[in-house]
Amino acid sequence: MTKIFLSYRRENVDFAEFIRKELQQWGYQVWMDIYDIPKGAYWPDAIDEALKDTDIVVGVMSPDAMSSRNVKNEWDWALVNEKPLLLLLLHDTQIPMNYISINYIDFRKDRATGLKYLQEALLSAFTGAYQLTPEQIAKLPKPDSVRKLPEPSPTQKETVRRSTPLPKPGVQSKPKRNTGLLLFLGISVIGVFGLVAAAILIAFILNANNGGPGNNAANNAESFINAIGSGNVSGAAQYVCPGQRSSLPGSFSNFWISNGASFLTNPVCVEGSGNSLSCTYTVTYLNGISQQQFDTFIMEGDLVCDIQ
Repeated sequence: MTKIFLSYRRENVDFAEFIRKELQQWGYQVWMDIYDIPKGAYWPDAIDEALKDTDIVVGVMSPDAMSSRNVKNEWDWALVNEKPLLLLLLHDTQIPMNYISINYIDFRKDRATGLKYLQEALLSAFTGAYQLTPEQIAKLPKPDSVRKLPEPSPTQKETVRRSTPLPKPGVQSKPKRNTGLLLFLGISVIGVFGLVAAAILIAFILNANNGGPGNNAANNAESFINAIGSGNVSGAAQYVCPGQRSSLPGSFSNFWISNGASFLTNPVCVEGSGNSLSCTYTVTYLNGISQQQFDTFIMEGDLVCDIQ
């Protein structure tokens, strides 16, 4: 039977017991300190033995947990000893650098959905799909890759050549010049150029007013996420401050690629404090798991300058 070590802060014991009960119903053997440390035992040794005997560590993330050295030591032990570590986000909290790249499961609002993702993540963790190997990362599609059409075979080239009608032999008469038609075409061309110039001028004025291609900052931030999520890194640059266009789109894309994400979809950005936007979007990973991501976008005018 698979053994799970449940790591949490005592302030979150009710939620930890809820998770323990669900895991046991799924057939896992769960170690939880209040049930499994014998009375009179030296608890640091008991925890150490339990960690050595476990197959996976499940941690409950909250401000209380982030302030606990013991809880973070248990998570660090899992990382150092290459044990799968699943983190469950119970309350909003600042996530330390050691765990920022771990795909947490969100339990803040919807426990039913969180349990579904937890069950999938547990299955993936033991098949090796939850954490990508360097070889798997190397096989991920690179941003801005150009999909080239295959070269036609010699047979296809010959077919095209034969299917192209040749001009009939004979002496062609010199075409007559139609002055009225030429004049009409000249006026039409001038008119088209005038319309194009007017459209460019209008677009320039609109961009000058709002600082970006979209109607406002939220639209530009959402378009930036959509572009990165579809692999269009160069297209995302138009929504970024000029000084960060060469770095921010690529670093944001590489972060999600290295964490096994295949799509970013459904972005929704709303005004935050000062010049910031609060953006949520769906991250879908290669193993099929999807979760909500929350980021703060720092804007300058209507353009994205930083992501926190």
